Amino acid sequence: MKTMKSTAAKNNFGEILTTSQREPVIIEKNGKDVSVVISYQEFKNYQETVVADRYWGERADKATKMVGKAKSEEFLKSFGK
Repeated sequence: MKTMKSTAAKNNFGEILTTSQREPVIIEKNGKDVSVVISYQEFKNYQETVVADRYWGERADKATKMVGKAKSEEFLKSFGK
C-alpha cells in the first residue's frame, strides 16, 4: 500500500488515480492517515460485501428472536465441533 502526503497527492493526482487501480493509496496530513483512494471496482466490491453482511446479520437477528438466544447459541456451537 502506498502512502502520500496530502500536498504531494494534490500535486500528483494523476499518479494517485493510476496507482489506486493496482493498490489502495493512503493520504496523510499532518502526520496522520486521513483518507484512502481505491479503484472504483474495489469500492463496488466493498459495497456489495457491506450489503451482504447487513442482510445476513438482519436474518440472524430475526432467527435469534424467533428461537431465542440460548437455542441460537447452542446451534452455532454445534458448527464449531
